Amino acid sequence: MLLVCLALPGQANEPLINFAEFDAYVEKSMQDWLVPGAAVAIVKDGKTVHLKTYGVRSLATKKPVTLDTIFYLASLTKGFTAAVISHLVDEGKIQWDDKVRKYFPDFKIADEQASAEFTIEDLLSHRSGLPGFAADSLVETGWTAKEVYQVLDKIPLKDPFRSVYNYQNVFPGIAGWIAAQVTGLPLSELYENYLFQPLHFSHTSIGRNGLTGGESWWTQFKKKINAYFSDRTDQYCQLDGKPLDIPGGNDALYCFEASRGVNSSITDMAKWMIFQLNNGVEDGKSLISEANIQRMRTSHINVGAPQGGRLFPKERVKNIAYGMGWFIHDYDRLEVLGHMGGMTGTRSIIAIIPGEKVGIVVLSNMGGMRVSLFPEAIRSKFLDLYLKLPDQHDWSKELVSESQASALRINQSRQSERLKNPISERKTEAYVGVFHNDLYGTINVISENGRLFINYRTLKVGLTHWNADDFSFQPNEFAKSYSGTDIGNAAFYITKSSLGIETLLGMNFLQEGADKIFHRQGAG
Repeated sequence: MLLVCLALPGQANEPLINFAEFDAYVEKSMQDWLVPGAAVAIVKDGKTVHLKTYGVRSLATKKPVTLDTIFYLASLTKGFTAAVISHLVDEGKIQWDDKVRKYFPDFKIADEQASAEFTIEDLLSHRSGLPGFAADSLVETGWTAKEVYQVLDKIPLKDPFRSVYNYQNVFPGIAGWIAAQVTGLPLSELYENYLFQPLHFSHTSIGRNGLTGGESWWTQFKKKINAYFSDRTDQYCQLDGKPLDIPGGNDALYCFEASRGVNSSITDMAKWMIFQLNNGVEDGKSLISEANIQRMRTSHINVGAPQGGRLFPKERVKNIAYGMGWFIHDYDRLEVLGHMGGMTGTRSIIAIIPGEKVGIVVLSNMGGMRVSLFPEAIRSKFLDLYLKLPDQHDWSKELVSESQASALRINQSRQSERLKNPISERKTEAYVGVFHNDLYGTINVISENGRLFINYRTLKVGLTHWNADDFSFQPNEFAKSYSGTDIGNAAFYITKSSLGIETLLGMNFLQEGADKIFHRQGAG
C-alpha cells in the first residue's frame, strides 16, 4: 500500500484532507454495501497523493486487493473511447460530424431521418431519442453486439432525435467499431497504441482477456496466458443480504467493448486522472488537442437537476449535462467532470475538478447501480472533506436508507396486488408453449416434474407461482447481468374466444420493443 499526503501551497503542515478519517469512512461504507474489495486513488497538481486498497479481491481465497489488482471499469470506458476518437479526429482520419452511415451504410434506428443524420458525435452524446439503456436487456441476456446492432430499428424512439438526454450503452460501442475500421486495427491494439502505452499503463486492457477480435493467434495466446496469471478481482452481486460470487464473471461487460469493456488497476487510473487534469498532455507531448479536450467536456445535451439525490446528491448538485464520455456538473462551488460505471459484478466512479487540479477514482467489485452506490458515497464524502463543508453528510448511510426504502416500496406495491390465497387455478400445462416476440425472438415455456421453466436462447430459469397467472423467478439465474436483489416476474394472460384460447406472456426484463408481449404460437 502506498499512502502519500500532500501539503497545500502556503499550508505546509495541512494535508489535502484528513486521510485517516477518509479511509475509515471507506471501510465503513464497504460494510454498508457488502463490498468485498475496493481501491481509491486521489491526485492533486499532477501527483498521486493517496493510493490505497481495501478488502479482498476474492472471498474464496481471501487474497487482498493490491495496487495492481485489475478491476472492471464498465462505463468509465466511455471516457477512454471519447479520447481515442478525439485522437483520430486530430489525425484527420475521421470528423466529428461524419455520418455513421459513411462507415456502416446499414445503420438503422426506428426513425429514418435520424438514422441518416446520426453522427459520430451523436454516438457519444446520449441524445439518440431512444429510451434510456435501450437494448441493454438484449446484451444482458446473451445477445452478441452484431445481433443487437441488427435489431436497433425495432426499438421505438421515446423522444425526438437530439432533443433529450437518455443514457445509452450501444452507441459508444459503435463509435469503437468506426475507430477500428478507419485504422484497420483490433480495438485492443488501437487502445493500446493510442492510449495505454503512451500513458505508461501496466495493467490496463480492453475486452475479455484483453482481446476484442481480429488479433493474431499468437497475440491471442499470449494475452490469454497473461490474463490467467494476472491479479484480477472476482465479481460479486448480492443475494439474501450476502455477497454472491458470479462464476466466470459478467460476460455482458464485453458486449460493445468500447462502451464498457476496459479493465484497469487503481495505479493506472491515477495516471489517467493526471493525464486528464493535464488537458491531454503526457511527457510534455499533447496526445489530444486542446480543442478536442474542450469538445469532450462541453455540454452536448442537458441532463437537468438530480432526481432523488442518488447518483448525484441534490444537496450539492444543481445541474448536470453530458459531453462526450463525461458528465459535467456542479458540486457546491466546484465544477466537476465525472462518470459512473456499473454492471452486476462491478462499480466504479471518477470525478475530476480541472479548476482545482484534483480528482478521485473509486473501484470496487460489488454490484451494479441497482445494488451498490458505494462509489457515489465515497466521491461525495471526499468532495465534502476537500471543500471543508460544515454540513457533513453520511452519504453511505443516506443512500443505503434510500435504496432500502425504494426496495420496500416496490415490494409493498407488489404484495398489495397479490391475492390473499394465491393458488394457481390452472394446471401447469396451461402455460406450456412456444412464445414469440418480434424483437426478442422465442421463449420456450416447458414443464419438468410439475414445475415450469423458461428457456430463452441459452438461458434457463425455474418459475415459482406468485399470484393468479403470475410467476416469479430469480433474475441472476436468468442472466449474470442481474443481481439477486432484482425481482423477476413472468405474467401470463389467458383469454378464451370463439377462435380458441389465446395465451400471452409478459416478462418484466424484456419490454423494449413496440410490442412488449410474447404471443404463444399455434392453437391453444
